[in-house]
Amino acid sequence: MLLWNGIKNLKSAMRRIKIIIIGALFVFVLFYIAGIIFPPSISEGRIREALAFCKKNDLNTDHAVFVDFSKHSGRERYMIYSFSKHEVVYRCLCASGLNKNAFSNQPGSNLSSLGKYRITNEIHNMSIGREGLVVDGLGSSNSNARSRKILIHYSMVLNDFPKRKGNRE
Repeated sequence: MLLWNGIKNLKSAMRRIKIIIIGALFVFVLFYIAGIIFPPSISEGRIREALAFCKKNDLNTDHAVFVDFSKHSGRERYMIYSFSKHEVVYRCLCASGLNKNAFSNQPGSNLSSLGKYRITNEIHNMSIGREGLVVDGLGSSNSNARSRKILIHYSMVLNDFPKRKGNRE
């Protein structure tokens, strides 16, 4: 009888441990998806490449914006990197065109374009009552960015991109 109670208690304890492990794994997965654990990062090679490109093309060498489209849009994949501080100084969620797994430079495609961009100081008022910064594509994969009106803008869906307050510096 004593042995039987011990086995029942052991089975009960094992069930509790299994529930705790599954719960902890669930929380870990949620934190991973949210980017709280292992937030997206930028490789040293990409950083060096970006700085060299900026210097060669007489672009801003204070900061660079990186978007990692290989990450899910529910993760903080938009990152502003400070070359002087050698760190990501801001990260947030980032949506893309209509199809998350396809890219195009064709007008009317409603898809994002890959490549390097120059963020201008020009503001375009969108038809939905918001405004965004105009970008110029700097390569053949995004040369139509301006004519396609690809913008960097706040999204009410993502809700964590900084809203413009006076000076955009």
